Amino acid sequence: MKSLYGLKQASRAWYEKLTEHLLKLNFKHYDLDDATLFVKKVGKTVVYLVVYVDDILMIGNNESYIASIKKELGKSFEMTNLGYVH
Repeated sequence: MKSLYGLKQASRAWYEKLTEHLLKLNFKHYDLDDATLFVKKVGKTVVYLVVYVDDILMIGNNESYIASIKKELGKSFEMTNLGYVH
């Protein structure tokens, strides 16, 4: 699938590519009313990833595991880390 940024279908193509990538990383996918939730559990470690339009909020109970997921996503997507939510 190829899409150019700024075209009508660009955000949909990005979302589909992101979903495909997260499923390969063994996240479970939950569609909500206006956002999408992905959850990954490995033992006692859990990571929640919420996608809203083109923003991603990632929270969990293991910072190093979250950092490894960010690194993995950074290989396929251009990302900006805005730090902790406040």
